[in-house]
Amino acid sequence: MPQRFARISFRLPAIVIIAVALAAIIIGAFSYVESADEVRRQATNKLVSLRASRHAALSQYFRSIEEDLRLYAGDAMIGEALAAFGTIFLSLEPGERAREEQAFHRVFSASNAAGDLNLLQAEGTALTKRYHAVHAWHQPG
Repeated sequence: MPQRFARISFRLPAIVIIAVALAAIIIGAFSYVESADEVRRQATNKLVSLRASRHAALSQYFRSIEEDLRLYAGDAMIGEALAAFGTIFLSLEPGERAREEQAFHRVFSASNAAGDLNLLQAEGTALTKRYHAVHAWHQPG
C-alpha cells in the first residue's frame, strides 16, 4: 500500500484535485467579499440619492413658505388686521384674555384637526368677531 501513494499516477491527480479545490475556495471567498462590497455601495448610493431628493423637496417647501411670508408681510390688510388684533387683545381684561386664548386653542388644536372655524364664530368673543371680519376665506356666507 505505501507504494500506491508514492506512485505518480496517484500523486498527480491528487495534486490537481487539491489545487482545483483551493482555487474554488479562494475564488468563492473573493467573490463573496466583492459582492458584499457592491451591495454596500449600492445601498449607500440609494441612501445618498434619497437624502438629496428629500433635501431638494424640503428646500423647495421652505422657499415656498418664505415666498408666502414675503407676500403676506407686504399686504396692508394683514398689517391692519394684526394691529387690530393687538389692540383688541391689549384692551381685554386678564379673564377675557384667557377665554379668548382658550377659544383659539380649541379651534386650532391637534384634537380639532379639521380646524372647525364655526367654533370660533360660535364663541362670539371680540377676537373671533374681528377674525371673521378680516379673514376673507372664512366669511359667513
